Order: sequence, then structure tokens, then C-alpha cells
Amino acid sequence: MRTAELPLALLLRRDGLAKDGIPRRLNEASAEEKEQLWGRVRRGAGPAHLPTRGALG
Repeated sequence: MRTAELPLALLLRRDGLAKDGIPRRLNEASAEEKEQLWGRVRRGAGPAHLPTRGALG
């Protein structure tokens, strides 16, 4: 697994994929499948998902 694909690996792990199966899954994924995964990573990492000031206490 390439270091650049670490966010994809973390996403797959959160989805419940076994740690040992992640490199194989990423190697077998098509470019389209990887782009869909990257889209999920980008949507989950935006500032809209950060807690608001009121939520911090």
C-alpha cells in the first residue's frame, strides 16, 4: 500500500474491512472506485464537520 493512500486505508478500516485485507482491496480497486473513496474522504474532512464553538463547552 502506498503512503499516499493512507486516508483511503483508514476509511476502509472504519468501514469494517479487516486490516490485513486493506492493501489487497486498494491494489484491486479501479481508478473509479478509488475516486469514489477519495470523494468520501474529502466530504468527511471538511470544516463543516468540525465542532462549533458552542459544542466545545
